Amino acid sequence: MALSKEQLVHQQILKWETEARARREQTAVSPPPKAYPFVTISREAGSFGTQAAAIVAQELGWQCLDKEIVEYVARDAKVTERLIDSLDEKAKGYVEAWMSSFLHKQHFESSDYLRHLAKVLRAFVQHEPAVIVGRGAHLILSSLRDKGLAVRVTAPLEVRIKRYAKDQGITEQEAAQRIRNTDRLRAQFFQSFLGRSFEDMMQFDLVINTERLDAQQTANIILCAVRERGLDRLK
Repeated sequence: MALSKEQLVHQQILKWETEARARREQTAVSPPPKAYPFVTISREAGSFGTQAAAIVAQELGWQCLDKEIVEYVARDAKVTERLIDSLDEKAKGYVEAWMSSFLHKQHFESSDYLRHLAKVLRAFVQHEPAVIVGRGAHLILSSLRDKGLAVRVTAPLEVRIKRYAKDQGITEQEAAQRIRNTDRLRAQFFQSFLGRSFEDMMQFDLVINTERLDAQQTANIILCAVRERGLDRLK
């Protein structure tokens, strides 16, 4: 029987705890853990970024982290996934926005979210190579830039609308509304939480316009960059 996401998350945390315990039992002067190679993919809805990330991870044999990140952050912070998800990429226009968890009777501020998000992302790259989708990971892991490749995947709005409508089985009018809303929320998240503009392309190593590319071709370009950088050979 296949394990549920919650069980998989629990197994991963137990694995990390076991590894951490083993490290503590070594000499007290052991060097800090080294980061494994990683790729961060910042994407726009309908750009094929999410699909390309999955292909890249599969080709490299790396972990692909997308929605699972929310579950890890929730467990790390000991609050409900619903609460974390409500904050994820949904800034309210001020950094100290907060929401209350009725189940746990506690407040969870955006600054707490970022702290736990940073902790989770660093834990991942210290344990295994990964392809990380969204969440401003390229900025959060910027101090480890020599081990990573920061990618932005984009496409013209009209192209993204058509793709999204087809993928979701909705009208182009509905797709346009959803995409514009998602773009707005992500821009707010970058500006309010991370202090950077979502449109600043200089924060990325590689920017791909997928107007004339499919998901596989997009993934191939990313893989080429990974291999040219030698990230697939790093340990």
